[in-house]
Amino acid sequence: MVKAHPIRVPLEPKELSRFWARIDKTSGYGPDGCCWEWQGATWPNGYGKLRVNGLNIGAHRVAYVIQRGPIPNGLCVCHHCDNRLCCRKDHLFTGTIADNHADMCRKGRQVVIRGEDNHAAKLTEAQVAEMRCRYVEDGDLTRVLAQAYGVDPGTVTRIVHGQKWKHAPGPICSPYPREGAHVSIKLTVHDVVAIRDIYADRHVTQEQLAVQFGVSSATIGDILARRTWRRVPGNVVKSPAHAAGSRGSCVKLTAIQIPGIRREYAGGQSSLCAIGRKYGVTDGAIRKIIRRQTWSHVP
Repeated sequence: MVKAHPIRVPLEPKELSRFWARIDKTSGYGPDGCCWEWQGATWPNGYGKLRVNGLNIGAHRVAYVIQRGPIPNGLCVCHHCDNRLCCRKDHLFTGTIADNHADMCRKGRQVVIRGEDNHAAKLTEAQVAEMRCRYVEDGDLTRVLAQAYGVDPGTVTRIVHGQKWKHAPGPICSPYPREGAHVSIKLTVHDVVAIRDIYADRHVTQEQLAVQFGVSSATIGDILARRTWRRVPGNVVKSPAHAAGSRGSCVKLTAIQIPGIRREYAGGQSSLCAIGRKYGVTDGAIRKIIRRQTWSHVP
């Protein structure tokens, strides 16, 4: 809804007199030379203003009320002539904010200052293109790029996703959040590819990969299961959710220890709690091993 002060109808004679005293009907005003132009005080945006009933009202709105009647609730008073000072009856019409904007666009009056032409711009098109290449092709983090180019990380995110500087060159990343694009990420695209390749080819554990790349084993498990970094290529491996034994993401035991645990329990030498304390796991974990609910592939 348009928030504008309602204009009392009809206006007082002295208000009418003040209004018409500030209207110049001389030809030559406006694009067609036939506008009735306001000669009184104006707003900073170029519209005229008149004090009515103790309130400053747009002169074009007062003109509409005087010459055509009350303004429907929630509507703007627009100009056919695009002259903000015009108060001529047949040059005014009512419409919504959307109607007014559509009329502006249809007449090509919208002013779009973008990129380097904007006086507040901190980047050039060359820098934007370089930033996008570093993000998409080199895997640089948003916080690193933000520091390099002296802008906010949020600005970097919107640039690389094509939400800002749409006209500038450079590869555009998906507008959806990229896995691993968070400012606190510790891995790059190349690291993720290497993790998947190493796990598939060298038969190392997830714990060893976690130590090598400085992250948690749970993070490694998510990467291998493609719960994160899904768009990054790499060898397809069996989901860690179904990984057996020492290849599991949170495993604390090895396949060598399992037969000994089962023999120790079968011989009645120790309780579940004692065995759990010995191997650093819970008695519930020992119980599942004994019942072959876990480590079922180990004899």
